[in-house]
Amino acid sequence: MYTAKLFKDNKRLEETNCIICHSSNYILLHDFQPFKILRCIDCNTAYLSPRLEEAEIMKIYQSDEYFKCYSENISDSYDLQKESLRLTFKQFIKILMKKKLITGGRLLEIGCAYGNFLAEVRPLFNYTAGIDFSDEAVEKAKDYADVIIKGGIEQLDLFDKDFDTIISTNVIEHVYNPHEFVSKACSKLSYNGTLILITPKFDGIWYHLLKSKWHSFKIPEHICFYNKSSMKKLFSDNGFNNIQIFSASHAFPLSVILSKFKINISNNIVNSLNIWLPDVMIIGIGMKSNKTRI
Repeated sequence: MYTAKLFKDNKRLEETNCIICHSSNYILLHDFQPFKILRCIDCNTAYLSPRLEEAEIMKIYQSDEYFKCYSENISDSYDLQKESLRLTFKQFIKILMKKKLITGGRLLEIGCAYGNFLAEVRPLFNYTAGIDFSDEAVEKAKDYADVIIKGGIEQLDLFDKDFDTIISTNVIEHVYNPHEFVSKACSKLSYNGTLILITPKFDGIWYHLLKSKWHSFKIPEHICFYNKSSMKKLFSDNGFNNIQIFSASHAFPLSVILSKFKINISNNIVNSLNIWLPDVMIIGIGMKSNKTRI
């Protein structure tokens, strides 16, 4: 819950049904007043309700302060995680290459932040592009892509050509309407193009160990928590073919891991020591077909 202080005085909340299947049937998992984590009885998706109104949280995403509050009580920690993010993205790319999902051609990253993934993947594609809400992120990412555009999925129409691969890492858990997000992304995919969504893995070993202290309960900006079944449903409901869902590890600086347990130590040693945690992320992949919703 690392940016809770940014929303401390905000009372603009809304109730919601499951954002994957829209069912109103749920059980309570965790109570973080005024926010609650619910689990949909019908599709097993965990989600936040009540949640901030989307317009309110968008103000934060569009602010450069968002990246400076990436981890509670550790300033500038997105920059601090640059090395660990690069290591993690290299691993993601190796996994995708082994599965023959790095096809060259044109790639778009939605939510590119400072461009760390684009920097690693750029040599493997003929053309790379990114999109992000933050002015600072857009400026920094320009060094690692052919084109960077400020905005969200509503700006995708600015690209005049389709993409062979669209990837979004650590974004879908923030998205208020994931079906609209996936459909819009698909509209810019070439036929047989690939959509890749990477997000923290709910219902994995770390959630079962930590329960309410699970590291990705970053409230109120994370509003949906994906397991393999909910990720698969998101792709299948939107008509994707050849769906693959699998887990992956993630590297973190030791200082960031310690901060999750309220141990705030930040020096050159703990900042530079990267720890690999297994089974942290879930990777969802789908191929566009003539049945895919647009």
